[in-house]
Order: sequence, then C-alpha cells, then structure tokens
Amino acid sequence: MARLVTVTRNDFRSRFPLPAMAPRHAERVKIVSETFESLQQFVIRLAGDHKVKREVVNRHLSRTKSYLQDITVFIGDVAELYPTAFETLLLNLCALSSPKSVSLQSLLILSCFGPFTSTSQWYYR
Repeated sequence: MARLVTVTRNDFRSRFPLPAMAPRHAERVKIVSETFESLQQFVIRLAGDHKVKREVVNRHLSRTKSYLQDITVFIGDVAELYPTAFETLLLNLCALSSPKSVSLQSLLILSCFGPFTSTSQWYYR
C-alpha cells in the first residue's frame, strides 16, 4: 500500500508541478515584493496625511503584507502553470456568485460551459 501511495504521489508531482516550480517564480517574487513595498509607503504617506500614527499603520501592514505577497505570487504561479484551469476557476466563481442571472448563464455557455463539458453537467444539475 505504501509503495502504491508513493508511486501515485510521484506520478502526480511529475504531471502537476508545484507553483513554486513555475519558470518565472523568482522574478514574480521580486516584482510582487517591490510592488507591495511601494504600496506600503503610499499607504503610510496617506495615513500620515490623515493624522494616523505611523507605528499603528506599520503594525497592521506588517501583519498582512507577507500574507498578501504569498497569495499574489501563488495566484501568479498557478495562472502561469495552468492558464485554462485559472480561467475556468474564475468563471466558476462568477457563476456561483449569481447563478440565476440569464445573461451570465448565456456568457458562460458561450465561453466554456458548453452542453457537453463536465462543468456544465455539474452546473445544470
């Protein structure tokens, strides 16, 4: 049983690389880090203009900045490795947000939710 799990895991890893293995991962980390750093400086300046203490803003931003950077890099890596899956996920989220909208259903049917796809079978159950 353990050998079967190991073989299956290795096969899965070879077919679906981890997001950190994306070709432009290191470049994306650098760009996202620089972007969030400049965004943090902008928020600090804006808060200073509205008389909010710099220490309070820094404390809140330092807590959330690393999480937001990791999430942004992860989304970019997944979008680079699996572009069609990413588009399908976004369309699924749109469909779930307003499932009874006739115009949205028409748009989804035209784009990728045709009558013979597995997603449309789930959606129209």
